[in-house]
Amino acid sequence: MTILGQLQTGVVRIVKPGTGTEIGFAFTVEDGKGGQLQRWMLYEDPRNELEIRPPSQSMASWSLSDWQTHVNGALRTKWNEGSIYVWAQSNVYLPGNTYNGVKWGDKIPPAASLPKPVFPPEGAAHMQLDFRTLVTKIYQDTLRGLAFTVGRLSDLSSVEYWALSPSYQPAGKPNAVAATSTRAGTTATSLDDFIAVANKSWTANSRFVITGCVNYRNANGPPAVP
Repeated sequence: MTILGQLQTGVVRIVKPGTGTEIGFAFTVEDGKGGQLQRWMLYEDPRNELEIRPPSQSMASWSLSDWQTHVNGALRTKWNEGSIYVWAQSNVYLPGNTYNGVKWGDKIPPAASLPKPVFPPEGAAHMQLDFRTLVTKIYQDTLRGLAFTVGRLSDLSSVEYWALSPSYQPAGKPNAVAATSTRAGTTATSLDDFIAVANKSWTANSRFVITGCVNYRNANGPPAVP
């Protein structure tokens, strides 16, 4: 089963939009069920403004064991008091399918009918986006999706909701840099508000992604990474 999630599998670089300053990395594997298991190492809070870019040539071939080795080694040297390590389980939902007895058609169902977020097995009930009352816009050359977050980076866990257009490509591919922005955004004070906005551009080939995140902060460095 292959369903396109938010990120390209393997390593991607996280940078500040407009400056190219590197603020972290993420590593993604498919979970075998159409979703993704993501691990994010962020050296600072991106405040909902970030770009996801391809890795360097030396990192492009990393396996999960390589990632674990480097997070506990070379990448750990950049860790500081404001750094965050995130485990995330990302599940993709498609129009035309039925989830928990609810048929998804030409609209995203209301918040009360959405599947519950699933948190990664490594985490307890760790997020790269933070709650704002503005909808986060996702760009790849042009607008390719919208995102909304319930919870904050300071919380132990949080949930992201991404409504992606059919043309969205997993971020981190050579021709699929993705940037997030809340500038000139639409206000959404609840998940239902966000769904109402997202439904305006929802089509038969869109994707809705629910990501459960477990957030880890510790001035002494990240945990031994599973």
